[in-house]
Amino acid sequence: MGFASEMLAGGLILLILAAVAREQVSWPPQPLAAWAWAYLVVFGSLLAFNAYMVLLARTSAGLAASYSFVNPVIAMLLGIGFGGESISAREWLAAGVILLAVILLVVKPFRAAAPPT
Repeated sequence: MGFASEMLAGGLILLILAAVAREQVSWPPQPLAAWAWAYLVVFGSLLAFNAYMVLLARTSAGLAASYSFVNPVIAMLLGIGFGGESISAREWLAAGVILLAVILLVVKPFRAAAPPT
């Protein structure tokens, strides 16, 4: 309940700040915006945060934090697949470096735990 109340309080504060800043709101929202919001609520907040908490309880903090390195790569791939974005060679290289670093992070503990031969 603590995490849910934090998220609700944060959302309420953002709504108040938007009202103070006189943000323009169109109601009802466009269907694509509503689907994007629903996706972020279900996958970005509920499932992902719960999965992170389970991972944090069962693995090391370093391994659990590796999600934050992989998220930009996943966002890039979603942008290509659903948004029709074009990615430069430099961005592909950056994604490869990120994935290699995460692989090394995952493989290193297994090497350290292996008995010497």
